Amino acid sequence: MGYLFNNENERKSSKKDLYLFLLDIDQFKKINDELGHVVGDQIILKTADILKQIAHLHNCFISRYGGDEFIIVCERDKNEEIMPVFNDLQRLFQQSHEGLPDFSVSIGYAKYDESLNYIPKFIEKADHYMYLNKNVKK
Repeated sequence: MGYLFNNENERKSSKKDLYLFLLDIDQFKKINDELGHVVGDQIILKTADILKQIAHLHNCFISRYGGDEFIIVCERDKNEEIMPVFNDLQRLFQQSHEGLPDFSVSIGYAKYDESLNYIPKFIEKADHYMYLNKNVKK
C-alpha cells in the first residue's frame, strides 16, 4: 500500500509523464488569527475555485491535502511542458480576488521517477520545492 505502480514496467509503458504539485496558502494561520476563520474559509474556497479552473484547463486531479494545503496531479505527454500549469497557477493566484484580502500561495512540484514510486516520497519531493518557494518570499 502507498505505491503508485505495482511494478516499474507499468509506468515505463506509459507515454506520459506524471507530475505532483503541492500548494500551500501563505501565512494562513496569521489570516485566521487576524482576520478570522470566516475569512480563512473564504480564502480556502477561493483557492479551491482556482484549482478547479486549473483542473479544467489542464485535465488535472485536485485534492485538499490538509488544512491549507492542496495537491494537484497532472499527466503530460513526454514532449509536453509542465510550465503552463505552473504559470497558470501563479497567474490565477496573483489576480485580485474580489471581496477578499490579498493572499498568496507557495507551490512546489515534482516529476515522477522510479525513486518516487512510494507516494509519501513523491509528496515529500514536491513539499521540499514548495518550501524553497516559500522561503524565497521571506
